[in-house]
Amino acid sequence: MIFKEDDGHEYVEVDFQMRHERCWTEITDGLNVNIHTVSSNVHKDNNYIYGTVEIKAESEREFKKFLTLFKRSSAISEILRVSSSAYRKNLYEVSFKEKYSNMIVSLLYENNVVYHNDLISDNFEYIMAIVPVESVKTLKSSLSELGEMPYFHMKTDKQNGKIDSVFNLTDQEAFTVYMAYQNGYFNIPREKYLSELAEITGLSKSALEEYMRKATGKIMDEWTRKNRYFLMKKFGE
Repeated sequence: MIFKEDDGHEYVEVDFQMRHERCWTEITDGLNVNIHTVSSNVHKDNNYIYGTVEIKAESEREFKKFLTLFKRSSAISEILRVSSSAYRKNLYEVSFKEKYSNMIVSLLYENNVVYHNDLISDNFEYIMAIVPVESVKTLKSSLSELGEMPYFHMKTDKQNGKIDSVFNLTDQEAFTVYMAYQNGYFNIPREKYLSELAEITGLSKSALEEYMRKATGKIMDEWTRKNRYFLMKKFGE
């Protein structure tokens, strides 16, 4: 997918897989954990990166194994916070400070990547990134020096870039989804039904159902597009 921003640069989606040496990700080899980066803030001048990851583990014991190895990794300078999810068993979040040098995030930063999404499992990192076209070759070369890269693919089909935005939903769509969420419509067991939501929102059941269907369709489309590369790896085409 190639698209042009207002700055005149063309950007392209690249998908790649890496086994990164000299990095904490190698500790996932043999552990039943899957990791996704929630955020990363680069401070190149100070030679560090602030990161937050979410970890889905097979069990609490498996997570503790990971955390022990994570703390010992030479790439990690400091653990800042560890927490567990209140909504899902064996889902954890870890915030940390890591070294800047020899990290994939550092190379993405240096090659002006505007967005990236990742999944880490069994000592492999699966990454989707939006990269300036002129930086693709340099990025690929730099990554290949960092570790094993069995897969690197640039999307070449041109189309209009779809931007994730809070404004993707109309006001009515956002309103109905928000009210449904607030009133337990999506809970199990369901706390409110469509007829009750219609009374709360002042909309007819048919209008409410239409807004809900359109809104959830847009939300699912956005989620699927953002995670397409990882879904394909797990479930196939």
